[in-house]
Amino acid sequence: MGSEHVRRSAARVQQIGDEVRRLADRTGAVGGLDWRSTAADGFRHRLLEEVARLRAVAAGVDAAADALWRHALAIEAGAAR
Repeated sequence: MGSEHVRRSAARVQQIGDEVRRLADRTGAVGGLDWRSTAADGFRHRLLEEVARLRAVAAGVDAAADALWRHALAIEAGAAR
């Protein structure tokens, strides 16, 4: 697998992380609606937990993209020798 293929994969994985972050933002925005009840309070709490999970997933995806970028650099460094 060449470095260009790895770079394309890294860019796509990075895009996925961005998409997950946008999803977390949109999901979190629902919590700002003016709902008033005990059930609404519980829903907001669960919603915040899910947003935190989505952000953790995005961080994991970012780590995978970073690893791919580093791998591409290592391939290129090896090819330059």
